[in-house]
Amino acid sequence: YFGAGQTLPINRGAGIDQPLLLHLARHAAVGDWVHVFPEGGVFQYRTQLGGRECQCALGKLKWGTAKLIAHAPEPAAVIPFYFSGMEDVIPLHPVTRAIISIIPIPGHKVKIRFGEELDFSDLISVHEKKYGKLRKYRCNSSGGVHEDDMVDEESWRSSAADRMLYH
Repeated sequence: YFGAGQTLPINRGAGIDQPLLLHLARHAAVGDWVHVFPEGGVFQYRTQLGGRECQCALGKLKWGTAKLIAHAPEPAAVIPFYFSGMEDVIPLHPVTRAIISIIPIPGHKVKIRFGEELDFSDLISVHEKKYGKLRKYRCNSSGGVHEDDMVDEESWRSSAADRMLYH
């Protein structure tokens, strides 16, 4: 189901070294468009505490996206976007967070905003000067993985220095 939308079902809580993230990286390496929702299960409520408005700061984002960007064979085109209003289209129970209706409810506005492309080459360059070149994942044009690159789960593991970059 998720694969049809070019989204892979990442195992939340399994960490940044999980095989599904490596699989997503391989798709990105051959130029496939990949959809990444780095906030994951972090909810940014518009209202809380009985409906009172809340000035909530954006919660902590996930590191998997940073790993994909840092180890990409070519600079990744990162276009940030934000959407709000889906909580009215597919509402969740306020306490259990269970989906109330799996059928989207029409008639609600969903706002989508796109930002300017982000460039992380300066951060990657500083990191590589201090800790050495980052390993890059890569696939050939037919979708096969080159033998000399990050092809197995062991070589996909992040070092302590790499983890500092992902933050």
